[in-house]
Amino acid sequence: MKRGRVWLCLPPVLAGLVDLAVTLLGQPAAYWEGNLWAAREGAPHGMWLFNQHQLAFPLAFAGWIVIYCAAIVLLPRRLVRVAAVAVTVGHVSGANSWLRNLAGYWFTILADVTAAAIVTFALGREESGCREQLRRDESTAPRNGL
Repeated sequence: MKRGRVWLCLPPVLAGLVDLAVTLLGQPAAYWEGNLWAAREGAPHGMWLFNQHQLAFPLAFAGWIVIYCAAIVLLPRRLVRVAAVAVTVGHVSGANSWLRNLAGYWFTILADVTAAAIVTFALGREESGCREQLRRDESTAPRNGL
């Protein structure tokens, strides 16, 4: 199993959960009182989900997490590393669009630096997992008749 790859799920999941939380917190009271058209969301697909039902956005988001974590575990390594970083950047960008209004500009800088640190950590752990797997594979490989 590609255990090291699981570390690459950490940054997009954490960034996504922050994005989800601030997006839900940013919804006006009228939305939670039943006026689905009062939703506020910058992404057209997200707005469509908000307009369908109050649970549609969080449930679709949970499905999105499952899809990209499965892709991270199953796809080729180079593609996986790019995808993990891209999804993380996308969610940090989405979260920052809310954080700027909720907590101010400097908080968005803190969010960016925190995300960069988490991505760097996860990439390092994934790299360590790859090296460890390679050592295990080499130690169990046949030795050309020796």
